Amino acid sequence: MISPAQRMVFGNENIVKRLLSLPATVHDLSRADNFVTDAWQTTGSQAYPVVLFLTVHGEFVETLAGTPLSFDRTFLVAPSAPGSR
Repeated sequence: MISPAQRMVFGNENIVKRLLSLPATVHDLSRADNFVTDAWQTTGSQAYPVVLFLTVHGEFVETLAGTPLSFDRTFLVAPSAPGSR
């Protein structure tokens, strides 16, 4: 099993490489319920009192497999500390 630390990538170039390594997909955006994003501000930490909380739900088809799939993702977005990676 892959640990969460092994899934993390840092830096613009490494993030793009990771995204390009994912299987090709098709997203049918003709139906609004196939791709839904919600966002709101929430309490963060002492250093960053407000963070952005995002949830994303989507449906897609992997090009090679052809089977409909769905996903849900949650993101907490906050400014990085000066000098951090």
